[in-house]
Amino acid sequence: MTPPQNPTSKHCCLWGGGTAQATNSAAGCVATKARSGQGIAGIPLADATATPIDANDKGDSRVQSISEFDDATKTVTITLTDGYLSSTSGGMPERFSAFIFREDTSAQGDEDEPVRTADNTLWSGSIVVSEGSVQTEGFDAEGISVSQQGELTLAQFRDLRTTIPLDLSDADFENLVVQVVLDEVQLTK
Repeated sequence: MTPPQNPTSKHCCLWGGGTAQATNSAAGCVATKARSGQGIAGIPLADATATPIDANDKGDSRVQSISEFDDATKTVTITLTDGYLSSTSGGMPERFSAFIFREDTSAQGDEDEPVRTADNTLWSGSIVVSEGSVQTEGFDAEGISVSQQGELTLAQFRDLRTTIPLDLSDADFENLVVQVVLDEVQLTK
């Protein structure tokens, strides 16, 4: 059985707030966002509370990614083909997250996007720029170049790749979704 030929075509997700956009193509997903002040793009975490932020706080991000599904090895490879994240020290973090989750094929209704929940999420990874440093989960930090431009921390990457093995049946593997999100942050520092 073969996974969808273009698994990212409908599953590159970026939720509104701030100035943000996402596009999909056969070449993958491109998500961009720019902010000043406390604007966010994404869904704040459930326990998020707003912290007063300097109106001069700035940050932006651009991430181009592609996902490849391998039936034989039951692996998903997520490649961040090009991108950057930047954030002002003392301000809000800038975050990129990637998720692999199993789409609920028994769901009733016409939903535009598959719904990710804690129960159906199989893997998550992230890159966060905050307070002059970069933290990663699921991605190799050695592939990220970090520089300081005054109060702004810039993290850049090209062809940053991670391969995730999944122990799933053929049917479950066919129902996987890769979702990339900018922000989705805990707003408290």
